[in-house]
Amino acid sequence: MFFLNYPDTNKKELTALAGLDPVETTSGTSVRKKTKIFKRGSVILRMMFFMPVLSMIYRNTPFKILYNRIVERGKEKKVAVIAIMRKIIIIAHTLFTKNQVFDKSKYLAVTGVKFNRILKILLDFNIAT
Repeated sequence: MFFLNYPDTNKKELTALAGLDPVETTSGTSVRKKTKIFKRGSVILRMMFFMPVLSMIYRNTPFKILYNRIVERGKEKKVAVIAIMRKIIIIAHTLFTKNQVFDKSKYLAVTGVKFNRILKILLDFNIAT
C-alpha cells in the first residue's frame, strides 16, 4: 500500500498526494470557472479508487448514504464520487496507521444513520457486523 511511504501525512497532504484536492482557476479579470480537482497527484491512485467507488455507491453500502446526501445537496454526481474517493482514502489511511479493521457500525453511527431497534440490539451484543 502506498501508505507505507507516507505514514505521517495529514488529510490535506493525503488528498493532494492522490490528486483529489479541489483547485479554483481564476485570475484578476477572468470570470470564475468551475472548481476542478488538481490532478497533480497519483494517477494510479485515482484510477485504483474510481471503479470500486462506483460499485460501492450503486450497491447498498454505507458510502451510498453519503453519495445520496451529496447529490441531494445539488452537487454533480462526479463531485460526489470524488468526495467518496477522498473519504475512502482517508479512512484507509487511518485504519492502516492505527492497525484497525473497518467497522461498518461505527461508520454508520458517525454519519448519523438511524438504526432500527433490532439491529441496534444485535450490534450491542456484537452479533451483526
